[in-house]
Parts: sequence; C-alpha cells; structure tokens
Amino acid sequence: MESEKREVREQRFRYGPKEQEELEANEEKLREIGEVARFLPALFCSPTMELGVDISALNAVYLRNIPPTPANYAQRSGRAGRSGQAALVLTYCAALSPHDQYFFRDPKQMVHGEVRPPLLDLANQELVESHLQAVWLACTREPLDPAISRLLVLEDPERPIRPELRDQMGKPDVTAEAVERIGRVLDLLDGELTEKRAPWYPGKEAFAAKVAAGGLASFERAFSRWRDLLLAAETQMAAANAINVSHTARPEEKKAAKSRYLQGLDQMNLLKQGTNNLSSDFYTYRYLATEGFLPGYNFPRLPLMAWVPASTDGSGGKQTFLQRPRFLALSEFGPRSLVYHEGRAYRVVRALLSLSGLDATTPNAELPTKSVRICRSCGAGHFTPERSTCHGCGASLGDADLVNHVYRIENVATQQAERITANDEERQRQGFELQTTFQWAEREGSVDVRKGVAADPDGEILRLGYGPGATITRINKGLRRRANKRQLGFRIDPVSGYWAKNEDEDEEVADPTKAARQWIVPSVEDRKNALLVQPAEPDLDEATLVTLQHALLRGIEAVFQLEEGEILAEPMPTRDDRNGFLLHEATEGGAGVLTRLVSDTTIIQDIAREALDIMHFEVKDLPASPAALVDQQGTTCVAACYRCLMSYFNQPDHEALDRRDPKAKEILLRLARSFTSGLMEEEVLPVRGSTGSPRTEPSGPSPADPRTAAAPLLQRWLAEAEARGLPRPDARGAEADGHVVWRDFFVAAVVGPTDAAVTRRLADKGYQLHRFGDPATWPQTFEALARALAH
Repeated sequence: MESEKREVREQRFRYGPKEQEELEANEEKLREIGEVARFLPALFCSPTMELGVDISALNAVYLRNIPPTPANYAQRSGRAGRSGQAALVLTYCAALSPHDQYFFRDPKQMVHGEVRPPLLDLANQELVESHLQAVWLACTREPLDPAISRLLVLEDPERPIRPELRDQMGKPDVTAEAVERIGRVLDLLDGELTEKRAPWYPGKEAFAAKVAAGGLASFERAFSRWRDLLLAAETQMAAANAINVSHTARPEEKKAAKSRYLQGLDQMNLLKQGTNNLSSDFYTYRYLATEGFLPGYNFPRLPLMAWVPASTDGSGGKQTFLQRPRFLALSEFGPRSLVYHEGRAYRVVRALLSLSGLDATTPNAELPTKSVRICRSCGAGHFTPERSTCHGCGASLGDADLVNHVYRIENVATQQAERITANDEERQRQGFELQTTFQWAEREGSVDVRKGVAADPDGEILRLGYGPGATITRINKGLRRRANKRQLGFRIDPVSGYWAKNEDEDEEVADPTKAARQWIVPSVEDRKNALLVQPAEPDLDEATLVTLQHALLRGIEAVFQLEEGEILAEPMPTRDDRNGFLLHEATEGGAGVLTRLVSDTTIIQDIAREALDIMHFEVKDLPASPAALVDQQGTTCVAACYRCLMSYFNQPDHEALDRRDPKAKEILLRLARSFTSGLMEEEVLPVRGSTGSPRTEPSGPSPADPRTAAAPLLQRWLAEAEARGLPRPDARGAEADGHVVWRDFFVAAVVGPTDAAVTRRLADKGYQLHRFGDPATWPQTFEALARALAH
C-alpha cells in the first residue's frame, strides 16, 4: 500500500489542483477507515479468495485493487459478514490503473453493477480440442505419474512414452469410448460450432473420430518442450565435462566449466523431480495444461521458461524455472537482459536450443532460420516466398520489409549477475525494438478472415478483418540504443546457445565452445483470435491513430467488462509507421469479444460512446459535430491522464495521446452513430500455391468502391430491417455492393445499385432474391422477405 501511495505522489504532476485535492482527501479517508478497520478481523483479499473462504467471524475485507467485474467484486466482498453481521469492505483504487480510476469516479457501476454472463469463445479450436483431449485421457483410465521422467523411456535418445502406457492408451476400446463421450460433449456445442463461427469444424462424427484417433500422438507431442530442456541440460553437462577432462584447459576455464556442469545437473534433477503439487512447474498435469494439451486457465499457456540457478551468496535461493507469457518474455528474458528474482539479479546468458536438425559436430554449424516479409500497409507477415501480394490486404509485397534470420526461442538460462553497471540499467530502461506481425489461418486452401466495415451515412469509417486462430508472431529486432539500426538481431553460439556480449559490456561470459557466432532475430509465436482495424481515411496523424487505438481499447474493456490485458492492441505495421492496429485476445480460448465487432451491427456504437465518456466528454446527447463535444463537469485533464487513456502498459505512447485531437473525436463521434456490416464468403481470398481448393476470387467492387456497404441507402435498410425484427443476416452477409444474405434460408436482399455479376452468382446458386429499389415500395418487399425468412 505504501508503494502505491508513493506512486500516487510521484505521478501528481499529471493532475491539476482539483485531482490533487481529491487524492489528498482520499488518503485522509483511508487513514480514518484504517483506524476503524484495525479493530476488526480482516481479510486482505486477492483474486485467489474467489476460490472460497468461509470465516464466520470475518467483519472486514480489504481489496488491494478494483476487481475486473461486478461479479468478481460480489464474490470477493462476500467473504465478510457471512453470519449476518455488518461488514466493512475497503477497496483501494490505484492511481496508475485506468480500470481502477474508471470505477473510482463511478463506484456504483461496480458495487451495484450488472453481473453479466462470462464471455468465452466456444468456437475456438484449441480451446475445444484441449477439453476433448481431457475426455480422451479420462477414457484411458490410466493415472499419470506426477513425474514426467517416469512416463518416458529416458534411455532411448527419442524419449518416447513407455510401452505399457502406450499400449493402454492405444487400445481400440479406448478410442471407441472416447468417440462416444466426445460426441456427447460436442452435442452441447452444436449451436456454437456453426460453419460461420467454426469453419475448421468438419462435423461431430468426423471431429470426434479425429480427436480420439490422434489423442496418443498429441499426448506424445506435448512432452516435446520437456525433452528439449532435458537435451539442453545434457548438452551443457557434456560440453562442460569435455573441458574438465581436457589436459590443455586452464584452471579458471575448468572452474567455470565445473560450475556449468553443476547447473546442468540441477536443471536435470528439477526436470525429473515431479511432485503432486500445483506449484511444481513439471507436475505432469500442470505441465500438460501449460502446453495446451489440457485446459488450464490458471497457468500461462505455452510459456517461455527461464532457468534460474541456485544463489551463490549463501542466501539459500533455490534453482527454478521462471514462467512468463511468451509475448512478455521475449523482452523480459531477452538476450543479456537482467531478471530480478527473490531479491537477486540474474543475467540472461543463454538460449536453451532445440538441436534437432543441427549437426553440432561440423565447424560451420548454424541454426535453421527463416525470413519474413512484412506488409508495409497492414503489417501481415509472409514466411514463404510464394505470394506476391499481401494475404491480409492485397497490397503488393514488392516493397515489404524483409527480416532475415528469424529464429523461434522457447527457453533461456540465466546466471547470477556479479555486478550491475550504469550501462546495464540504461540498456534495461531503453529496452528492445519489438515488432508484431500476423498470419490469418488457412482453412481448406483459403485464408480464413471475415471482413467488414463500420460506416455511417457519410461513408466508411473503419475497415475490419477478423481471423479466428490467427498466428501472431513477435520478433526482437535488437536493442533500441544499438548504433547500426540496419543490423537486426543478436549474435549467438549456435551450438551452446550463449549470447555474445553487448558492445558496452566489459567482459564476455565464458563459453564452453568456440564456435563462430551467428546472427539471429529471436521470435515467439502463438495462435490468437485477432481483429485488424484500419481507418478508411488514409494518412492520419500519429496522435489521431494512437488516441483512437487506446480509446477503442478502453471502450471495449468497459463494454465487455474486461480487465486490462485481456485484449491487447499492437500498432500496425510498426510503432513508427502506423496505418492501423491489431487487437488480439490474450486469454486462453479467447474472450469471445472480437468476433462481435464484425457480427453485431450496433456494438461499435456502445464502444465508441463508452470511449468518449472515458475521455471526459459528455455523451448523454451526442452533438452533430466534434467541435460541439464538451467536457464533463469538473474535468481538468488536458491531453490525457491515468483516469482516461493513460496506462502503465501504454507508456511508450503517452506523449502522442491527445483526447482533444479533432480527427480522433470526429471518428469516435461518427462510430457512435455507425453500423458494422460484414462481407460475403466470396470475399475470402485464396492462398496461392496451396494444395486446397481455392474459393472464388472476389469479382465485386473493392471496399473502397462508392457502392459498398457504407452507402447511406444500405445503412437505412439495415436499420429498418432491425426495427422490423428480421433475423440477423449471416456474419459475412452484408456484402460490398448492397447484397445481404441469409445462407441458412437461401434468401438474399438486393439493396439499391448493385453489381450485376454478384447478383447473377447468387441467383445461379439458388438464392431467392428480394430487390429493394424505390424506398416507397420497401414495405411490401419487407413483408415478402419476412415470409421467406419465416419458413
């Protein structure tokens, strides 16, 4: 609490006199309440308290931050007063948390707020598969040993699953029972796994058979990371032992080699030592959850691990593996960076490499790397040379940014830092140059992306592209303070994995080998539901794009009651050259939010209104022009503050944030009156060079065509259709050129001027067409359309 008060005092320069008075008054209230609360039995409540605490004499609860939602608040505050007596619930609002400050201004929304149903994307392929694999594992009726080492044949270089375990899991009756039980689970998801929401789903029977038949292979693959970690420890021990037995090695080299040998032995023992304890990273079931084979909402999915050796200062610190979400770990565990653990500093000195495919005996051994072309328009990445145009936006890749020597990092190792220099601290402060890119998933030879536009009667505002299960890749291009900006990446020993020292470091870490250094660009990747957002108006100022990005993100968090960090936003294609931004769901399985932005025609209005409200503007009655937007009473925020758009997590953008930016206000005001329209399935682009059967190339007008779904006539039609209670069209039904489609009914509406070729295609496919021309005749046509949709 004292540290948070100190943060408040340090950040006061961002507030005006009124905010400072409020903060001082709040601190005085805390002192007064503290005097009362210290006489009461109290519980200092964290998120773990939601698991259930029933202490009848408990009279007070202290919440160290605002819970994510009213449901969380009710659960945590309900720990006190369980015997019918009055209870005191004290909640601390952090000054640097926009989430906390939002509810500090309006506490009724939290204390008396609506408890909404939880959001989860039940059409997420990886989420569904992990639960079905748990069903398959239960059907084997084979209890797993807590220690992974006792599940595998360690004497075999491939470390396969033990034969007796494989035989039991591979029995035909296990597969048959799993198919039946998986089918019953899939029946519960019948309304979610539709063709539109889950294009990867081939049907209950086929998918149940696929998961059951592939259960053993997936179980075997889940231990690949553990095998790589064990191999890295063995390689380190072997290299260190070669120096120990060498007759030419110097005493200091043998001493360093002995230390590395013991560290490798510690790593091996930790990997082999599984305990029936959820706090053990290599407890079998916890490990399977982190690897995504089993569902595990309490653990980081597919984390990046950092080996921390036992302390050498006699303080008793034990060796361990630290886990971090991989996108965060790419910088936190970056080459030669400092990691603070249990009061000590450790330096990341080595990448624990997977040596498969690498001949370490040759003098010119090199790690297998990739090259990626990143589109300058939308930021999509292309790791193969087949395409000449971007799969994300269709732009030419002739001038794409080329990043060579990309190598995926899985695990790293540290050593205790003997001393920390001013250069170390400065390097840590400036950090790394990171860039994020994406690839839409490929389904049946086609790029799986649902496109749409947010538009008002004046035209398009935003262009949207939603991709379920998109591959998000983050690359570390080097230190921000490096002298040569054209040289990307870091130098590494391709055999041992030791990073070369930075230019401003005094001494090199002793390496067990003398192999030539190789330049690589470290990367990590994961599969996430993602939404690409690009303003329709080109060449917007940086302040406009930055403000729009964080305003919409805050609006999404408020509308869907999400905690900060559940939805992440990345500038595209780079932070220094923005054309839009990429939103992706950070939570396992997804929050089921981003798909709503392309399937719900009006949700963007709520998000924009909420964003304007957070930015201190009056939104009860929206004005006609952005110049007429007025501040809420008592507002002293100038460009941005921690009560609106600023956040601890968006510090690099603080200087560019400006809630007064005229263009940002104009776009948000237009969005508050806009509708979102999706595109037809024919808009999905084929993958060049793929083996699948490509879908039809789009032959209708491009989204920039004036006859798109942004046309005022179509917007008027959509509003009237909604008012009449017509079934919502398919997520991709509102197509460019005024066609609205209900595929389940084989019915289509043709609104205003349209592309004749698209209309003919619909007629050829057997669609019943209802043409809406003169608005005076719309009532009769709407009646006919309603009758067609009622059958």
